[in-house]
Amino acid sequence: MQADYTRDFYIAAFSHPAVNGITMWGFWEGRHWIPKAALMTKNWSPKPNYEAYLNLVRKEWWTRETGATDQAGKWSGRGFKGDYSITVQVGDKNRSFQTSISDSQESITLKLD
Repeated sequence: MQADYTRDFYIAAFSHPAVNGITMWGFWEGRHWIPKAALMTKNWSPKPNYEAYLNLVRKEWWTRETGATDQAGKWSGRGFKGDYSITVQVGDKNRSFQTSISDSQESITLKLD
């Protein structure tokens, strides 16, 4: 039941446009103000609610995109709002960029030297 509640709560919060983030007040039973609500047991074993949280945040909502540009040097993908590290490879050279996606952005332009 905790896993279902954690998943449903995060989905509801994530989908609401007024929510900018979620603060988690504790995750370990050994120092949680409501030990049964923790994500990890006292011996640091993950509970089902931890697995539900991790699945959403690190799998379903984690943007991992790859692809090649078209002849004009354009590539299209979809990402969630947030901070990104983007690596571009041209031949045998890589260049990394740090950027962010905000509510008002429709695209990101990266310029290579």
